[in-house]
Amino acid sequence: MPLAQIACVCMLLSGAPADRVQVQPASLHDAPAGAVLAMRQHAHSGVLSLTLSSGVVVHFREMGGEARVRATLSGPAVEALTPAMRRAVGDALAHPAPGRVVPEALGKAVERDEIRLRARAGSGVITIRIDAPDAAPALDLLGVLLADAQADPERLEQFKDESAQRHDKYATSSEWALQRVARRVLAGEEREGDRSDLDALTLDGLQGALERTVRGAAVEVGLCAPLSRAQVVDLCERTLAALEPRPEVSPLQPDAGAIVPIEVDEQVEGIEHPAVFVAYALNTSLTSPQARALRVAGDLLEARLERTLASGRVAARFEGYAGPGRNAIFYAAVIDGPPDAPTVLDEALSRLADEEGDGDEVARLGAERSERLRKSLEDSGFWAAILADRDRLRIDLDELLVGPHVYRTMTPQRVQDAVRRAATDGARIRIRVYPPE
Repeated sequence: MPLAQIACVCMLLSGAPADRVQVQPASLHDAPAGAVLAMRQHAHSGVLSLTLSSGVVVHFREMGGEARVRATLSGPAVEALTPAMRRAVGDALAHPAPGRVVPEALGKAVERDEIRLRARAGSGVITIRIDAPDAAPALDLLGVLLADAQADPERLEQFKDESAQRHDKYATSSEWALQRVARRVLAGEEREGDRSDLDALTLDGLQGALERTVRGAAVEVGLCAPLSRAQVVDLCERTLAALEPRPEVSPLQPDAGAIVPIEVDEQVEGIEHPAVFVAYALNTSLTSPQARALRVAGDLLEARLERTLASGRVAARFEGYAGPGRNAIFYAAVIDGPPDAPTVLDEALSRLADEEGDGDEVARLGAERSERLRKSLEDSGFWAAILADRDRLRIDLDELLVGPHVYRTMTPQRVQDAVRRAATDGARIRIRVYPPE
């Protein structure tokens, strides 16, 4: 480990303050359009955060190589969209109408894949991803999309065809059925995957939703590029700060009160095998020591289930959770498993909470996690994605930086304690889908 990284970890572990610097070059109330209202810098990571007069927040980290830009669109303007429309808006942002709004030079660079543009819909958010040789054209393109994106009628028809084919392809998939039911139950997305939503999409409807989204959504941006502070300020003032004002980024506010356990058994036409999902929804920072321990617990649980079950596919994870009541979820799922899969899964979860795991296995899994995170922390795409959700998800950069150390020193007791806390403090969720008998 480089000496600078060792020193940084020692400072963080000692509880030394991050020494965030607050700079306000313009008044929060009287700043002209196209201004940077406030800047703050995180000492240990070097991340510079800018609040722009448009309401857009940009988090910048100086890193070599190509420019990486990630933007998260969130808030009521996105949440109000139906699942099908949200996906259509994401697809329209990834495939803007040629020659309408995007300048010719940028459009040709996208066509030649010199600037790589991607966008997708998630649960309550839409993310935009732009990779380019330089930051200037990447931010220019993002600014154009957020100012006046135009839907392409040919691409809309292609999107509808592709979505319909995907719907038909996965109509018999128990995994897809489980995902649809889980999204409906946990996120309130009533008609996820319904063909009627796709058939109802029109160009006028999409264009209206696209305009409401790009102008009305809160926008948080992660930017990684080899730029100076002055260059970042200049680029942001010229592009994203010049946009029309929009809502500020609001951190997710999970309900601190108790929520009742959820248990759903649903028969689904068309599938051939059952699938089961068991989880604990909880409140914890996504970079906290408990989150790290639960990720290792997921690895441990997945390995045990694979050794125990005679058939089926398994997954066990700790992830962010956008549903009501909590901000994170620790879950395990068995797809196309044997009839006793629900019982085996329940027993395996109970065992995680009741018994300490094997020390050597936990140490190995922790070391693997540590190495993966260490490599990710050297990747500009990883940083850009993290920073694009920094304020919305309350990501603690100090916790992020010490993550490799936390994983490397993981113990069975910490894993067991984390699972016990999740089972005690979290809300239990159990969803099973099964074919007609």
